[in-house]
Amino acid sequence: MTDKRYSQVKRLIFLLLIFLTTTSCAVAPKAIEQPGDKTSALEKEIRACLDRRNRAMSGFEAEADITLSYSGVDYKGQALIVGQGPSSLRLDCLGLFSQPVLSFATDGEHFVLISVLAMRYYDGNLSSSAVASLIPGGVKIQDIYHWFLGSFDFKDRRLISISPHKLNPSLVVMELSNERSGLREEVWLEPSEGVVRRLVLKDIRDNEILTAESDGVVKNGDFSYPGAVCFSLPLSGLRLSMAYKKVTLLSNAPSMVFSLPCPPGFQHKTFN
Repeated sequence: MTDKRYSQVKRLIFLLLIFLTTTSCAVAPKAIEQPGDKTSALEKEIRACLDRRNRAMSGFEAEADITLSYSGVDYKGQALIVGQGPSSLRLDCLGLFSQPVLSFATDGEHFVLISVLAMRYYDGNLSSSAVASLIPGGVKIQDIYHWFLGSFDFKDRRLISISPHKLNPSLVVMELSNERSGLREEVWLEPSEGVVRRLVLKDIRDNEILTAESDGVVKNGDFSYPGAVCFSLPLSGLRLSMAYKKVTLLSNAPSMVFSLPCPPGFQHKTFN
């Protein structure tokens, strides 16, 4: 493997660790006001819509074109994604012959990351200081699970306000407080499809920690999902874009899918 290719692989490992192993690092929540009675009916309607949608996506598999960008370096390729709710995810980046060159799997508490080209195997706890210190923000794997398919979970959230979008009446804008992390969340939802079009996480100083935006809507029977999703971490300049080529809902993904043993001869490092 050339030095340039090896450097790209090392960067890709680092980028995936940053994005996919974000764990709780809470900040003090702002004082909030409860929404009035006028918004309670709309809130209940939206909660019911998203609950139905989230139950439908208890498991899924997807094929996507992905682009991962950081510090002037781009990785472009194909990926296979498998999810099993509420927080099991696996992502495989594929090589020229559709073979996995980088694999990541997590159950929401533990993770495994394998680089085939670099012959490296990483595993450990998402709560370990070495992993959690990569990026603060209170993001959990179960959040990312929902965001991958343009959904949202109200768990641990308290509604602050809800109103029609000023420029696009088909969208509803919700401002919420995440009681788990202390972050403020702004969610743009398209109620007719139940798809989140934009999500922004902000800290106590109103700095944007993470944004997720979706483009287009694809219908799969009664289920709708975004044609593309783009995640960005503004403070670090990291961006992950996924353009879905196929999404299939599953009732149950085999547990072995998320179990990745260390291949013979690979360097092994554990984060506890």
